[in-house]
Amino acid sequence: MAQNAERVVASNIRDRNPAELISLRSAKVEELRKLRFKKALEGSQAVTIKSHEFQALRHDIAVLNTVLGEKDRGVTVEAKAPRAPKAKAEKAPKAEKKAAAPKAEKKPKAEKTEKAPAKKAKAKKGEE
Repeated sequence: MAQNAERVVASNIRDRNPAELISLRSAKVEELRKLRFKKALEGSQAVTIKSHEFQALRHDIAVLNTVLGEKDRGVTVEAKAPRAPKAKAEKAPKAEKKAAAPKAEKKPKAEKTEKAPAKKAKAKKGEE
């Protein structure tokens, strides 16, 4: 992002008044407009604009629009409790796993039966 590097988070801006949110939204829209203009001129200059910059600005504008819509409708949204990290099960070392798991015994290969003579017999019947 060009000038405004801070991201908009809904839980941080819900306590602001609508006038502040509108001015912040208009600043983000203006920043997005300038970034699009810079992207259009990119071919003639050595400026590289990343697509994630556009995505971040559009996301910020969407969050601002959502919070403004909530304020217009009179909706109160409570902050979600942060998620607790998942407890990871302890893994046994590989050496213990190999020792604990019994290996399957290999079955002896069955003796080959002679199928070739039978095929020859069928071939002989077809000739007769």
